Amino acid sequence: MPIQYAARTSTLSKKWRRIWSNQPHLVFDCHFFQFVSENGVSATSIIHRILMQHNGPIRGFHLISEGHILAQSDIDPCLIFVSKHGIEKLTLDLANDEKYALPCSIFTCSTLTDLKLSRCFLKPRRHTTFPNLVSLQLEHTEFACGLLGDTLILPRLETLEFRFCSQVYLGIMASPKLKNFSIISSHTITFRCFNVNPMFKSITHLCLDGTSLTTFGWVSVLKRLVEPFNLQSLKIFDLRISVETISCALCLLRSSPNLYELDIDEAVKVDETSTQSQTTELSS
Repeated sequence: MPIQYAARTSTLSKKWRRIWSNQPHLVFDCHFFQFVSENGVSATSIIHRILMQHNGPIRGFHLISEGHILAQSDIDPCLIFVSKHGIEKLTLDLANDEKYALPCSIFTCSTLTDLKLSRCFLKPRRHTTFPNLVSLQLEHTEFACGLLGDTLILPRLETLEFRFCSQVYLGIMASPKLKNFSIISSHTITFRCFNVNPMFKSITHLCLDGTSLTTFGWVSVLKRLVEPFNLQSLKIFDLRISVETISCALCLLRSSPNLYELDIDEAVKVDETSTQSQTTELSS
């Protein structure tokens, strides 16, 4: 139920007056921002007021502003507040031209398990830890590599996804329990990362697109990686067939002795102008 409708239930009776303020999941999406625009009120002031009136833990906080611009100073107090009230699932999808820099309190939040960021900026400091984060999804998000020795530690992370990200330096990440890894149209991720970072040894499910696979070729592709993968399933979609992408794909296959499921979707030749696609699914 949209938060503005939940608030209206307070008029039903005295017993219902404060029930809406106990909602454990707060969602500020297109419906909320349309409501504030139509009524000519400040979205920031309403969000802050809702948080100040809230009773009990806040398990989920989802801020999806789309066309509504929010300043860094507007968002920071909200995230600092929810990080102290039991937040487990956090979503930020902002319409700002300038990427939002995540505050330090979120990095160290002990209750946070699921984090989904879009159009954000991450700058981990030395030995920064997400202690209980299980799923991290990043879209149009940028990393600051920081100084030598800076490390982003994710001891419980199982799912990691990059979509349209830049400046992703995986050398600073440590995730010993990583199982699911997706790279969609993201740059600066190469085979060198796989050879250097031991967290990739535990991956069982890998998903790539043609663009990401091509970037692997920026570093000379060997026949196989130094350390073999533990991959069980590999999915490659939007594959633009070329010497570089085939070499990268073969390297992955040769480095995955435990692979039993291979899914190649929409494979076309680079020099073809036809948009016709083929889907090939191989499993054994």
